[in-house]
Amino acid sequence: MYALGSNSDNVNEYNLSTAWVVSSAVYSAAFSVFSQEGAPQGMFFRADGLKMYIVGGVDSVFQYTLSTPWSVATASYDSISFSVTAQETTVHGVFFKPNGLSMYVVGPTNDFVLQYTLSTAWSVSSATYLQSFSIAGQENTSRALFFTGDGSRMFVCGTASVGPNVYNLSTPWDISTAAFVNVLNVSSQDTFIAGIYIKPDGTKMYTLGNSSDVVYQYTVPSIDIQLTGPTSAAALDVQQDLNVYGKTTVANLTASLQNYKETVVSIGNSSTTKTISLTNGNVQTCTLTGNCVFTMPTAVAGKSFLLFLYTGAGSFTASFTSVKFPGGSAPTISTTASRTDLLSFVSDGTSWYGSYVQNYS
Repeated sequence: MYALGSNSDNVNEYNLSTAWVVSSAVYSAAFSVFSQEGAPQGMFFRADGLKMYIVGGVDSVFQYTLSTPWSVATASYDSISFSVTAQETTVHGVFFKPNGLSMYVVGPTNDFVLQYTLSTAWSVSSATYLQSFSIAGQENTSRALFFTGDGSRMFVCGTASVGPNVYNLSTPWDISTAAFVNVLNVSSQDTFIAGIYIKPDGTKMYTLGNSSDVVYQYTVPSIDIQLTGPTSAAALDVQQDLNVYGKTTVANLTASLQNYKETVVSIGNSSTTKTISLTNGNVQTCTLTGNCVFTMPTAVAGKSFLLFLYTGAGSFTASFTSVKFPGGSAPTISTTASRTDLLSFVSDGTSWYGSYVQNYS
């Protein structure tokens, strides 16, 4: 877990002994950004943990490289920044589209979310202003910004709101299509929110309080649905978003799906062993931080999933238990740093069958 604030010039790193449980956090390390930003307010990490971006009391986004993924102690300034002074005098929140080609910022001066296009992925020096979205009806001093993994939902926090303001985007990642939905009231924990993060599977929300200097953890309720017998559209008509994380039993149901979306779930760093679970979803990501043996889930007929394997610092190996690959040969993972190998797995109920494409930059 990572946190920062305007009273210190450090990015602080914490280790959690229990994954996703903030009460298990222990301070680990810090990295000073004072040479670029004396009052940091917001940060963003790339999915492979090798890039970090900092914003704060000035009008610029600062870019850093981590030689060891997710270890802020190994961070160094890239001598690359981007000024948004033509649109905003101070930047307090920053977010990137997963492909690194779009950047979003908010600040306390103007009532807008700002969107920029990057001609070179993840290089802020290549950014150009694209468009803005007014949030004046909800917030006039923005402090934090977050998007869901598919870009269909946006959260904006600030001093004028009792909690995160939620917006739906009819076209993912295009803020001009955003529409306000509601505000999540968390005022019983703090006067306003200075930071927000949503767990990739949507089951947990984390906020950073402004006055209390506390990270708060919230559970997003699951929904158990049981449908038995013939069910017609007249009996079940879902017009809003439906996220199901609990047990679902469906019998004799004819259904059509519209605007179906899958969520990309990060299963973290690999270390030297990693167990893959189907409960994490059909699209998973993992960053190699060592020579790793991946333990596959039980082979269930018809089950399949994709694994985006990020090479991290490079020169790591990966093997998979009980998988049959074409020609009987497992892939040699790309050794170049910051590359992506895409592996696909499908089961016939007895074995897992794997295929792969590699070396995406």
